[in-house]
Amino acid sequence: MRTLALRDTLTQHGASFEERCGIEIPAVISDLKKEYHAIRDGVGITDFSFMQKFRIPVDEGMDVLDNIFAGNIARIRFCRVLHTFMAD
Repeated sequence: MRTLALRDTLTQHGASFEERCGIEIPAVISDLKKEYHAIRDGVGITDFSFMQKFRIPVDEGMDVLDNIFAGNIARIRFCRVLHTFMAD
């Protein structure tokens, strides 16, 4: 199972972890009220190293991406991110 890059830091703050698709992810850092106030009054940080990134050339990739993602790929401007669904 792959572990997160920020695992040690998150563990120091009381995080508990679970496995999802062969990757360890934080399940809970502390109680919900404490987490809420920490993010509201400070800064929230998380580790997305479990996610995968792909770079696809525009000319070949637009049609392919439009066929596999639910979001409207053609409307994404350059240097922007679209959070969308992709079935496993």
